[in-house]
Amino acid sequence: GRADPLALASLLVTAGHLTVSEAYDAVSVASRKVLGLPPAGVGPGLAADLLAVKAVSLVDAVARSPDDRIVLHAGRIVATSETIQRSALSPSS
Repeated sequence: GRADPLALASLLVTAGHLTVSEAYDAVSVASRKVLGLPPAGVGPGLAADLLAVKAVSLVDAVARSPDDRIVLHAGRIVATSETIQRSALSPSS
């Protein structure tokens, strides 16, 4: 795979019959626990290891797995990705 937590969460919903919340928890909170990492998130005392995407909800993020992303580790941006969409104009008649 692509090591994409949102795509994996989508697969867990589709093939594993988990709810979106259960699937996202499996690829975020639960995976950090298995690896022995501290809890992450936005808040005092939490590790600032985050994946930021443009989405209106968790369901939207898991369903679309947007390509535009910002990855933060220890509160610092370590990677970004941005897509550009282009379309061909129809030829003039």
